Amino acid sequence: MIQIDDAGSGSLIGGTGIGILDTRNNKYYFEIIPLEYYQTELFYQKAYQDYVVDIIKRGFKKINVTKDREIEVCQGYMFDKLRDWLSKNDYNWKSTKIEGPLQHKVEESFNQYVINLGLPKAFIKHARYAFGFHRLLKWVFADLDNRQKLCKTQWKSWQKWGHIEKSIYKNTLTYQDYCLKCGKKIDINLDVITIEYITNKPATINLHKSCYKGQLNQVPPIFLHDLCLMIKVRKKIITKLNPKSNQNLYLKTKENKVNILDNRGEILGSLNNKLGEKLAFWLNKGFNWHCILKDFSDNNFLVLAQIKNL
Repeated sequence: MIQIDDAGSGSLIGGTGIGILDTRNNKYYFEIIPLEYYQTELFYQKAYQDYVVDIIKRGFKKINVTKDREIEVCQGYMFDKLRDWLSKNDYNWKSTKIEGPLQHKVEESFNQYVINLGLPKAFIKHARYAFGFHRLLKWVFADLDNRQKLCKTQWKSWQKWGHIEKSIYKNTLTYQDYCLKCGKKIDINLDVITIEYITNKPATINLHKSCYKGQLNQVPPIFLHDLCLMIKVRKKIITKLNPKSNQNLYLKTKENKVNILDNRGEILGSLNNKLGEKLAFWLNKGFNWHCILKDFSDNNFLVLAQIKNL
């Protein structure tokens, strides 16, 4: 049996790997569709499917595949033009789900390929969704100028998220983390450069100061500007709030804790520690803006809150 499978077609980083396995003698052939097929007009022409045919021709010659052999082809879209080519050239083939040795071989080959591109080995080996778009995007954003060259830049998802506004500022880390530029550990209480942005959800990247060479954008991240907060308010206070009223609430910082106050200055509740610390950081720098506070109690309401350091 001859089996054909791919790996990496859903990875933001790198091209796409194509593998062929002769299960009779375990001969294996692997080749990468170059990145240019995902970074130029070739992508919109689906020229990568033509390149798959070229890879298979070279692979068949290398491992001596004859037309009397049974061939199993992965069901994916990568092989649409290959299936036509196999039929026109009288090969005995069928589409099926590829599992077992070839699947493992082609995935491991692709893993080694992206490791050679610079993606940390631990990033792949110890992550359940190592090639998830937003996970890889964090790695790219840690060194955008150099790593965007490794991306499938004609993807719609890259066009949408690849150059979004980011908040980039000096910070002191209050927890242990890893620098996505050099891959080394960042100790607690170390001065760092923090990058924050929002795609499908807020994201944070911390880098050693020496690992960041770009410009800073020391403004509050966008996701704090237009934020929907879940707040816990004492029941005896919450009943006094009219969902239809235009009552203003205020956020006041105290020792990196953010309390929620009414017009009379009475504390109604506070934000959770992580969010409170983040808001306090920017409030203490003198920034202020509006946001939406939302409570999910029985008395469901939305109120516009003026965030400022009172």
